[in-house]
Amino acid sequence: PEGHLEIIFQLNNVFSNSTISTKGWEFRPNNFIGGLHTKSYWIKPNCVGDKLLSIQFKPNGAKHFVPEKLVDLKNIIVDLEDIYSSNDITAINALCITNSISKNLEIIDEFLASIFNYNDDLRVDYGLKLIADSNGFMPISEVAKSVGFSKAQFRKKFNEEVGLSPSAYNKIVRINVLNNFRKNDINLNLTEIAYKMGYFDQSHFIKDVKAITGMSPKQFLNIV
Repeated sequence: PEGHLEIIFQLNNVFSNSTISTKGWEFRPNNFIGGLHTKSYWIKPNCVGDKLLSIQFKPNGAKHFVPEKLVDLKNIIVDLEDIYSSNDITAINALCITNSISKNLEIIDEFLASIFNYNDDLRVDYGLKLIADSNGFMPISEVAKSVGFSKAQFRKKFNEEVGLSPSAYNKIVRINVLNNFRKNDINLNLTEIAYKMGYFDQSHFIKDVKAITGMSPKQFLNIV
């Protein structure tokens, strides 16, 4: 998980997914909202050549496009038909009958423009930047104070706009820092990586990695 909400359009077939809220592999709707997972999850195509387009929002960008409180969408996927009017989603039905990437993007752009709702409250956005700059280690109370909220107010607003609690988001930020180490193939041992990430003890580091990925740090770093 990356802490981002996505709107996913399956272009020529459906995919299956397995998450903490499903029992084994389950088919997904053709077009849906997902991505706000607190644990690792898996997806797979059902046929060779299956394609999808995913629109991934910045951590606080989805508030402009989703009318629900994002916390209500955590760890689930929701069919677009259950959120938007039939008029809003009529245009995206054409996605499955065109093979043109540019045409598909044009259709999706028109859809996003039709559901856009401006929100000029940027306090959570500032909080997200502070969290990112600290690799997920800045205490939530300090983040809240820096953006003009009490800790309780910030937690409530963060859940509504980002879809995850600040503490859960912090852990995901940390795991993605670890993922950058893996992608860049940095030749460090686990103790060195934990220290560079900001952990003061390896047990806390191991606990966080297992909580998000379901794997030990060593297993996670060895994924090809």
